Amino acid sequence: MDEKELQVIKERAEQVKRLLGHGSYVQNLIENDVPRLVAEVEELRAEQEHWQSNIQSLKEEFSARITEVEERLKGIEASRAVMREVLEDVRRWLGSLNIGESLSKIDLALSGSTVGNSDSRQAMK
Repeated sequence: MDEKELQVIKERAEQVKRLLGHGSYVQNLIENDVPRLVAEVEELRAEQEHWQSNIQSLKEEFSARITEVEERLKGIEASRAVMREVLEDVRRWLGSLNIGESLSKIDLALSGSTVGNSDSRQAMK
């Protein structure tokens, strides 16, 4: 607490003394309460500074995490774009093939490379 604030508290205490009178009970009450109240205000200020420091630390930590996540997101978006391009190429390539003809060629290749089960291949045709 700075000097100005302490002075304001003392002035208010003096105003209360004048309003309530100069009885020793009131004076003792004020003299005992003012230091206690000043100590409570100081304690609250220290607690406030502690919480403000914690808030700042959290802001910095989460800012770093947000930056990290944004970078990961950029990488994911780039990967998605590459995958999209590859899929388009595959789709164009598959579209240019005659699928029926390709399946026949695959079937012939398989029938030539394996022995037996020719009946099952004939049944598939």
